[in-house]
Amino acid sequence: MSGVAAPGTRWRRVDDVLTRRTARSVLVLVPESRQPLVLAGAATAVWDVLAHAVDDSELVDRVAAQLAVDAQRARDEVVSTRVALQRAGAVVEA
Repeated sequence: MSGVAAPGTRWRRVDDVLTRRTARSVLVLVPESRQPLVLAGAATAVWDVLAHAVDDSELVDRVAAQLAVDAQRARDEVVSTRVALQRAGAVVEA
């Protein structure tokens, strides 16, 4: 799967991002960006789990547990969300 990191690579939120939670989403403003990322649905769970350093397997398992869904079914969406957050500068290797 594209975007899957080497085994053992751990990810976490960048320390200096500004976030605001609304009733249905999380807004994430990365210092280098003028526009916030708008996270909704499963992406908010990904963001929540990334408050602490986790590898992709842990991330998938924890998000799936929060959403009460099968981890295999959630894997593609969870990893692609993490990759998008990484590319945006909101998530880094721990």
